[in-house]
Parts: sequence; structure tokens; C-alpha cells
Amino acid sequence: MVRVFALGVAITGCGDDGAGTVDDGSTSSTGGPTSTTSTTSTTSTTSTSPTAPGTDSDATTGSSETTPDESTSTGDPALCGISMDPAHEGEGPWFELRNDNVLLADGGTLVLECGGQGQLMFYLRSTQGGFLPEGETVYYAVTLDVPGFDDLSPTGHFFQDLVVGVDVGCAGEDEFEGGFTLDGVAVFPPDALTEPAMVDGLPGTVHIEMEVPGGDPIVLDAAVTLEIGAELSPETCGFG
Repeated sequence: MVRVFALGVAITGCGDDGAGTVDDGSTSSTGGPTSTTSTTSTTSTTSTSPTAPGTDSDATTGSSETTPDESTSTGDPALCGISMDPAHEGEGPWFELRNDNVLLADGGTLVLECGGQGQLMFYLRSTQGGFLPEGETVYYAVTLDVPGFDDLSPTGHFFQDLVVGVDVGCAGEDEFEGGFTLDGVAVFPPDALTEPAMVDGLPGTVHIEMEVPGGDPIVLDAAVTLEIGAELSPETCGFG
């Protein structure tokens, strides 16, 4: 069975838009992995046994103080891109996508931009949570259909990529191979579309699935309107 995901409250994470983990000192659950931050407590004791790991012992009074647990909110310190937003508590696996800093939703707008690699793209920055992936990558399948222009691509869709990997690790921009991390999905117009302005204002349909290890994919379907800036073209977007 395929579960359809309804977009919820906008959240922040580890990407360029500030998305990241939440650590407010409390225990939170999204139906997926949980994390616990221990509160500091003091326990009187007369024992002279060696201090246990994670405690600070007072040699005079014999009291011991438990130090806070510094676990991240994902339960895995290597996964900065898996959010545990309380707004999605009990929801299970979920994701949200933003284009031009606006939450992607049915009836919304898909804005074309000049991407960081000098290519025209509709960029969808992702935030995801409620589960732990196998490794440091979450995989999406993305299809965009624009009636009258789908035949410009050999896939029969305006755009389609069934295996898009989004990095959810904690590598910095200078540490990740290639000098950057992919924190979302880049949707490219067909190469045969030489005049992007031809699709400005046209309706499109987005179908996106997020892969969940051991479970059904989480699905988002949205009817959108394409927005193409008058200044954007293959010639004006690039390195030269």
C-alpha cells in the first residue's frame, strides 16, 4: 500500500535553509527513532566505589551528579539531515519540499532559477524525518509533467528521475566530495526546451516519492503553476 503524505507545518533542518535537528532537552517521538536527553540529577550516597561513566563525584560528600546525555535528536550523531520536528510527532516517516523558500503544496507555484552549477532548474530543498535511512542518503523519485511539453524529453515526462539521492549526513561544504552537499532535488527542464519562457504560467503536475527502508514510500502529488523569470535562459544562466 502507498501512503499519501500531506504537507504540514514548515520546519527547519540542516540544509541551506537552516533545517536541522531539534534538541530542547526533552524526549520526542515521531513514530520513528527517538532520542533522550537526560536531565541533571543529584543522588546522595555513602559508597566509595569508583565513579561510574557519565558522573562527576564529590570526594567530600560522596554525592554524584549525572551528566546530560549529549545524543542528537536523530539518535545518530552522523545524520544532521534527519529532523525530529515535534510538529510531526507520532506521524511516522514524513518529508517536506520547498521551492524558492515556499513550501511545495497543491495549487502552489514552481519557480525556475539559475542553479549553483550554472543550470536552469526548479530546485526542491528537502526536509525529512521520522525514520533512519540505511546510510547517509535518502532517496526520492520525482516526476514533473507539463501537458504539451512532455514529449520534449525521451522519458515522456517534462522531467523524471527515479533515483535522486539527498545527503543527510553532517559533512560540511568543504568536506563533502565535490565541494558541496545535495540537500534537495533539482528538476531540470528538457534540453530541447530552448525558450524556457514558453512554459511560463503553464500548469504542471508533480509526483514525488520518498523511499523508506522496510516500508512503503511516502508520496506527494501536487498541481502547480510554472513561473519563469523573463531574464532566465540557457545563455544567461551559466559560468560564462
